[in-house]
Amino acid sequence: MDFENLEELKALRARGILSEEQYKTYYRQMTRRLVSDRKEEARSRNGLIYLLLAYFTGVIGLHNFYAGYYKRGGIQLFLTLISFYMFYIPLLITSFWALAEFLFVNHGANGMRFRGSRAAIWLCRLAGMVFLFFYARKYEVI
Repeated sequence: MDFENLEELKALRARGILSEEQYKTYYRQMTRRLVSDRKEEARSRNGLIYLLLAYFTGVIGLHNFYAGYYKRGGIQLFLTLISFYMFYIPLLITSFWALAEFLFVNHGANGMRFRGSRAAIWLCRLAGMVFLFFYARKYEVI
């Protein structure tokens, strides 16, 4: 059985449908589930903060450090730092890499979806792409 809330569980016990032992078992299960849900919510990262970090500091990988992808962030930081010695080609690679993460990453390294409104996150992605498009047109990149 799966119960929606504690009041439903108490009502079933009061009507005699559940014994005291069954009530205690279901009560423990429900409280464990509530506590684990709250812990998961506390561990998840904010999607808008991730997007802002990806958009403004994507080439140095700060957004990956924020989401818990330490290896990715370290590789992006390393490539950016050595790009001066390699004709800035690694900087171009990390730029496209950060743009792809800006558009497609929805989970942190722990597998949990980012917190925040999905509509706000997609609106931020759309605004970032529109801004990038008009910026590229202004400077005749495309």
